[in-house]
Amino acid sequence: MTVFLGQHAVRSATTANNARATLRIPLHYGHLALKAGAALVVVLVCSFVLVLKGLEKVSPEQPWQIASAGIALAAAIGAMLHAIWRLQDGDAGLIIAPAGLTIRSENPGRRMGRIAWSAIAGFKTRRHKGHAHIEVQLRSPALCIPAYGPFGRLLHAVRLQAGAGKVVITPFWLCVDPRELETLLAGYLARHGLTAR
Repeated sequence: MTVFLGQHAVRSATTANNARATLRIPLHYGHLALKAGAALVVVLVCSFVLVLKGLEKVSPEQPWQIASAGIALAAAIGAMLHAIWRLQDGDAGLIIAPAGLTIRSENPGRRMGRIAWSAIAGFKTRRHKGHAHIEVQLRSPALCIPAYGPFGRLLHAVRLQAGAGKVVITPFWLCVDPRELETLLAGYLARHGLTAR
């Protein structure tokens, strides 16, 4: 059974399916739209700066200023296009299933395939800049490498070298309350993880 969840639907779904169903939690389109709008503002500002610098007389610091504005412009365009793509693709941001956890975050570097519950040791919630972040703590960091695509494998290899044995879910980008999501994840881990009976 697959359950599609929206805002405020997690608690009732947890009770109803008792960690047996596949839950699809959508991305928060309002927050994605804000991200796209903020990126658009940066694109406009950087474009304006580049035009002004192009009209000025050449100075020793001008190439560096143009390069900085160009890099910021490219990054903002990438962020805006990615947010627009996620707004229209209809893909769930997080899939919680008896077979494992699939993170399809708004952030390409955190997008993952399925992590088996047996690879997860637990969850820990931290707050940063006013937002909750749920750390998925892995029994062995290497266990989640097959879940990544080629670009993700490279990023994760770098993180492994740094000793990062966790991946992060940011509920801000999902239609779910962070506390309810943590309860839901703990319930699935208790039922399907290595310590399940």
